[in-house]
Amino acid sequence: GGAWLVARYTRASLSASLRWADVLAVGILAGIGFTVSLLIGELAFEDDASRLTEAKIGILAASVVAALLAAVALGRRRRAYAEIAAVEEADDDGDGVPDVYRIMEPDLGPAAGTAAGVPGQDPGGGADEPSNG
Repeated sequence: GGAWLVARYTRASLSASLRWADVLAVGILAGIGFTVSLLIGELAFEDDASRLTEAKIGILAASVVAALLAAVALGRRRRAYAEIAAVEEADDDGDGVPDVYRIMEPDLGPAAGTAAGVPGQDPGGGADEPSNG
């Protein structure tokens, strides 16, 4: 809910490759974190062993349910994640620098002398030769 409120009432927004379903899936995945709940259960029911056992069973069951729901939610977007990874790892010119990190100039292709947005570095990773002119 907090991420949606920030996106709704500020200039913040999700990346074009993300969907609200991804945010929800990660939120569900966070439900697996049960160690603090176990500690609080220990402190709250230290004198009542039967309630402590019930609390532990409930906490562990909720964690398993959260893991299963997150697996389903994330699995539904698997194809989208694979497409995102393919775009981010593509190196069509074979220079060793993924194309997503190269600066593109309109009608000219990759900007000469820049790699990953760093002026003065050629796409192969070495420094540009100084000019004698």
